[in-house]
Amino acid sequence: MKPLRRMATRLALLLCLPGTGSATVPAEGLVALSVTLTNAGAEPIVCAAEIAHWFSAPMGAAAPGTMLALDLWHDPASGVHATPNAHGEFLPVERIWCGLADRAFATRWVLPLHPDGHDAALACAPAASGRLACR
Repeated sequence: MKPLRRMATRLALLLCLPGTGSATVPAEGLVALSVTLTNAGAEPIVCAAEIAHWFSAPMGAAAPGTMLALDLWHDPASGVHATPNAHGEFLPVERIWCGLADRAFATRWVLPLHPDGHDAALACAPAASGRLACR
């Protein structure tokens, strides 16, 4: 039991170090991106941002025939994408994925995040494979 406890203690200390855990992105220099998804399908869709390998944050949902505007920001100097949390802090985004609401991860489509930041207006609907496709 001691090795397991020692490993848990080391992990807890590692997460408390600067530069690890829940680092934020400085707001200075961030540029808002215009990224909209129109649900062209018959089922609701949901989107989530993957923050730091182990955490995802909801980005929103769109009923059939409606549009979802993602709250996505970009730092042109570093190429980092970010989204604000409830406290107004910007969290680095590793990936954004969207899928059909009742089976979002299994039907996910991944939004390409370009290092130079791009606006996008996409229409989304289920593909023949059953996964969401946005173009």
